Amino acid sequence: MSLIIEKEGKTVEQAMEKGLLELGVRREDVEVEIASLGSSGFLGIFGAKPAKIRIKLMPRPKVKSMVESILEKMGMPGEVRSFREEGNLLIASIDCPTGDKYLKANRGAAIEAMDYLINKIFRESEYDIRLDIGGFLESQNDDLKTRALELAEKVKQSGKEYEMEPMPPHKRKLVHQTLEKHAEVKTFAVGNGDRRRVIISLKGAPGAPAEGGRPARNDRRPAEQQRGPRRDGPRPDGKPAAPAAARPAAPMAPRPAPRPAPVSSRPATPMAPRPAPRPAAPAERNFQDRSRRPAPKALPPRTEMARPQAPVNQASFAPRSKKRNTR
Repeated sequence: MSLIIEKEGKTVEQAMEKGLLELGVRREDVEVEIASLGSSGFLGIFGAKPAKIRIKLMPRPKVKSMVESILEKMGMPGEVRSFREEGNLLIASIDCPTGDKYLKANRGAAIEAMDYLINKIFRESEYDIRLDIGGFLESQNDDLKTRALELAEKVKQSGKEYEMEPMPPHKRKLVHQTLEKHAEVKTFAVGNGDRRRVIISLKGAPGAPAEGGRPARNDRRPAEQQRGPRRDGPRPDGKPAAPAAARPAAPMAPRPAPRPAPVSSRPATPMAPRPAPRPAAPAERNFQDRSRRPAPKALPPRTEMARPQAPVNQASFAPRSKKRNTR
């Protein structure tokens, strides 16, 4: 959304100087609307009224700084030379010698990506911003118009509709405008979001949607096939809904009688007796399962050998004599 300020002054020029000084922009970057020219009054003293103006800041300075900042971060320094308006379209001409080939490669995929990013940043602006480098936008539009006319001739000769690749809104609009007055073909768009594309078909072709992707009035289904049965509940506005008319039940067709089983003329062959079931194989012993482990064998009783004991005498309990240090 553009910034709008109001200023007053003795004259319109003085009020404009105040507004430009406050915004810090040049005259070509703003739109000026004069609310009142003012009056000097009687003898310049009594009944004097100041001039009032409204200054609307255009998005050009911000777009210029944003585009140059993006180019600088991409490693391709450039400069926005000029702006031009075509209706609600604001076209910025870029001078970028180092990134000229890169921005134009793949049918201008890099420029389209920058267009998308810039319009997302300035989504509140009333302008649709487009970037142009070296007249590439104009040549691209001319190529798209020529291609649309060639595809229209192809559809006219083959009688089959042609589906173009997904395109941004401004390119789809250009295709619609190019073939709008064609005598034998028409265009409509299908898909959603960035997958929306233009289809070129013959006029009066059955099942072809009208302009905008909706089915033509003559090709739409009846109302009873589009909607389900009406409900008897209250409407969103609180008014009671009209009861739905009872439909007569369709009679059910009688179920056909079952067919009799075919009778064979051959004598019945006696069935052979079933073989006796085989005995079940013994289960393998799994020693990992503790419940199936064999019981451990009992160990023989342990016999301890009796140690020989020395005879006990009085010398065994006598205290030991301390040795004297004779040194």
